[in-house]
Amino acid sequence: MGSLDLKIILPSRLESTAIFSLLPDHHETNTSLTVDFSNLQFINAPCVLYFKVMLQHWLTNFDIIEFYFGDSPSKATKFLISSGALDGVMANTTYHREPLSKTTLECYEFDTQERYDWMASKFLPWLNSCTQIPITDFDQIRMAISEVFNNILDHSGSSSAFTFSQWHPKDQKLYICIGDSGIGIRETLNRRFPEINEDVEAIIKASENGVTSQSVPGNRGVGLHNIIDVIVNHLNGSVSIVSKNGYAKFEDNDSITQHKLRHSCKGTLITMCVDTSKIVSGETEEDELW
Repeated sequence: MGSLDLKIILPSRLESTAIFSLLPDHHETNTSLTVDFSNLQFINAPCVLYFKVMLQHWLTNFDIIEFYFGDSPSKATKFLISSGALDGVMANTTYHREPLSKTTLECYEFDTQERYDWMASKFLPWLNSCTQIPITDFDQIRMAISEVFNNILDHSGSSSAFTFSQWHPKDQKLYICIGDSGIGIRETLNRRFPEINEDVEAIIKASENGVTSQSVPGNRGVGLHNIIDVIVNHLNGSVSIVSKNGYAKFEDNDSITQHKLRHSCKGTLITMCVDTSKIVSGETEEDELW
């Protein structure tokens, strides 16, 4: 490769935030990026969305983006292609998307004003089809998703949202991944808390009860605390948040895993993992890898 080219070689397993340790430093003289998928054998749901969001960033920073699959794409690579995460670049390859299993809802990018249409016409019917749980029993999930979208709309400075969802029938785990390419949690919180200097610190602060950036008058978001409370305490799940170069995962018993990423992601990415066996029939609440 020439001096103006960058290359990323993916490992055999791509999960959690591993992808952010692979990103090369980008300079204005770099015009071409090659992503080598030849080793990839596994990718989990959050990394599918990470790829989708990063690809949009790469498309604005590189003149040429190429994918190398080796002799033939692996099952994991085919899954990534079929998910829609690589749309926008796949036109330059000879490989095409294969049908996804019914337990996977492909990547979507849409204006946040269309969030209710996506939920009503795409997400809820898909989840009902997978789990055979009545749509009327998804009130808590619907509330948590709505609040994530409200936070994007009110605080991120971005008008677009990215989503990817997957349900694992064996352990009844549902992964809902939602992201934006906005300003990030720290920059939003700095309007009220200018002393916060680290992205991880900002995520933890934003998760506290009663904390909001109040970035717009009458903002709709209730803060991350309520979202985490619903997913972790009521649905036996977890919430993972990546914002710029900060990462935090919230689990039961107030367990928080946190660390600083080697490279920054663009915007904020939230993964909500839900145990669908904990969804109680008839329970309602207002306003609410293969």
